[in-house]
Amino acid sequence: MSSPAPVRPEPSTTGAPGEFTEQLWWRFRPLVLERVDVLSRCVAAARFGGLTPGLREEAAAAAHNLTGTLDSYGRTGGSAVAAEAEDLLRGGGDPWPRLAGLVAELRAIVEAA
Repeated sequence: MSSPAPVRPEPSTTGAPGEFTEQLWWRFRPLVLERVDVLSRCVAAARFGGLTPGLREEAAAAAHNLTGTLDSYGRTGGSAVAAEAEDLLRGGGDPWPRLAGLVAELRAIVEAA
């Protein structure tokens, strides 16, 4: 059983801009982790030959969303890693094992926060 997510205060517009961004990060972090989980499922499927077009598209969409958000939340470098993952997924061919390394890197960036 996983431990509950840390409780963070609701975003306030009265603090410093960095504080507001950090509060938003904690609010949306569970959604970001769900997107990384989609990419992890894609890696597992690709590794064992079960990657379907639907899962590949779902993972590409998750990577696209991560590309647009990680650096905005101060997770420097995360957007570039997610963009590379999206390019691999949209490019056809077998994304494994490069995708596995990218997903591990994304998870480390997200969980380090």
